[in-house]
Amino acid sequence: MKKHLTLLMLFLGFSGAFAQDKPIAKSAFSLKEAQAFAAENAYSVKEVKYNISQAEQQVREYTSIGLPQVNLQGTFNQFVVIPTTVIPAGSLFPGSPPTEAKFGTRYNTQVGASGSQMLFDGSFFVGIQAAKALVELTKEGQRKSEIDVKDNVTQAYFTVLIVQETKKLLEQSLVNLQKTQTETQAFYKSGFAEENDVDQFDILVGNLNNQLSKINANIENAKGLLKFQMGMSVKDPIELTDNLEVVGELANNPALLNPTLDPTTNIDHRLLTQSMNLQNLNAKRIKMGYLPNARLVGNISTSAMRNEFDMPGGRWFPTILWGVNIGVPVFDGFMKDAGIKKAKLDGVKTRNTLDQLEQGLALQLETAKTDFISASNQLKNEERSLALAKKVRDKALIKYKEGVGSSMEITQAENQLVATQGNYFQALMSKLTAKAKLDKLMGTY
Repeated sequence: MKKHLTLLMLFLGFSGAFAQDKPIAKSAFSLKEAQAFAAENAYSVKEVKYNISQAEQQVREYTSIGLPQVNLQGTFNQFVVIPTTVIPAGSLFPGSPPTEAKFGTRYNTQVGASGSQMLFDGSFFVGIQAAKALVELTKEGQRKSEIDVKDNVTQAYFTVLIVQETKKLLEQSLVNLQKTQTETQAFYKSGFAEENDVDQFDILVGNLNNQLSKINANIENAKGLLKFQMGMSVKDPIELTDNLEVVGELANNPALLNPTLDPTTNIDHRLLTQSMNLQNLNAKRIKMGYLPNARLVGNISTSAMRNEFDMPGGRWFPTILWGVNIGVPVFDGFMKDAGIKKAKLDGVKTRNTLDQLEQGLALQLETAKTDFISASNQLKNEERSLALAKKVRDKALIKYKEGVGSSMEITQAENQLVATQGNYFQALMSKLTAKAKLDKLMGTY
């Protein structure tokens, strides 16, 4: 028995050691940590990273055109019946009749290698620049995806905090009402309260319990959305380490009242600028097609011709050659001319879109600034209204306990408080959303 206990303790000890070495998945996140996690693990960001890898492989694929190209080849032919050639009359000597002859051997084999190397092709070198620019464009797309993901995570994070804070206030209201409910039931049993008062408190407490049940479901749903936006498994637990006071303080930055924006730092502006650069390179690539192109070629091979199959023995006949292939475009039916003009028009259209975006960004900045100021003022008003609603509810409870108030007055005050709390949290969400909109617009994520 003692031996078994010793073995069990050793097993538990080793198990504990292995358990400590196993990494534990992170489950508690501040807002910044949640954004950083999403920037690495969100599904949309991962997809864009795959696009970058594909673009990099496209560069390698296109670059290979300018590298040496080497191929090996081999052929083997057996003439079951050697072709017959008719030599016309008089070809061998004057007056000779038509003669049938067979030229060649029954077995013919050739093996060799061929290679080529591009010496000059203007379109190729511009194409390399365009391929690299495509990689940069894809990386800008990754940055945009990260910004969008961080914005979605921010909104989801705010939602969870607000729903959790709503739950805390409802729980506090429930505690207060349950205390008054218990007192009212005692008064009723003693004959100092009416049955209607007891019923009113039962209704209020029941309504609050129903609301809390809905709030709990809303919290789980909000957390599920947050985990999805972050790229977490929806089955994993998650806790938020920031609270409304912390994130609310971020929205009190005075600089948000007078935001400034450099359009060239905006991600959409950068994407369009890079697209216009690609279009210009495309026009240049087509134009380079008017220049000559040159390629070095070479071939080395050896052949064997037999009437008896004795490969690879016997005599082989080598062949070696090299040369330069030069192509000079002369006339293509104006195809390149049309392609150049089309590429230039694409650039003009993108320039027009870029000008429109710059004006749109200026308008968005003014709108976001106005929305933020309006939401800030609305939140201040709702804070005062919430304080007054709490004050009215507390006075109604005191009056009822002193025998100068009614349960109906408490019901009205409690309903008013719940409604005011909803308005307050809606105003808070509006301010946080307006702040997030400014952050996204100015690229401060």
